[in-house]
Amino acid sequence: MKFNQRKQRKFRFEKNGALILLKHFKTRYSSDYITVKPYNESLNLPDVDVVAVSKSKNFPELNLQLREDRKRVPNDILLHFDYGLWQFAIKDKTLKYERQGKDVSECVLVIQGLMSQQEAREEIILKRSQYWNSKFKGIYYVGHPQLTRIGSKMKMEEGFVIPIKAVNFYR
Repeated sequence: MKFNQRKQRKFRFEKNGALILLKHFKTRYSSDYITVKPYNESLNLPDVDVVAVSKSKNFPELNLQLREDRKRVPNDILLHFDYGLWQFAIKDKTLKYERQGKDVSECVLVIQGLMSQQEAREEIILKRSQYWNSKFKGIYYVGHPQLTRIGSKMKMEEGFVIPIKAVNFYR
């Protein structure tokens, strides 16, 4: 697969993940976020994939850093070893930015994965308290739409969001 096609697919996956998260914020907080082109005014900020701004200016700007919860190997094959990869993704980003001396306090880490909503809830809710003191402004797990087996039937599951460390919109 050509590099450009991979880059476009990654961009679409990231944009879809950001849109699922922003839809969650709209439903939960009545926010009015729109996405704008990423920028990096401060050299001390980590790589920002998507910037979300409130049309009404009633909500803080969000700098979204998106990360998949699985690994890629040569030839663009995805490996999804186990559910613990969402934890690896958080640790990986935290260590990377600590080594680089980047300030993550204004970034929202968005872990994108393919666990079903039930699997993600069972896995993440039991372990998320260990990330409440993370330096990231927020951490969310975003599940993309997918076919999921429920008993003997297949069902199309919508995208969903599970807060790991929720952004405090009321400061």
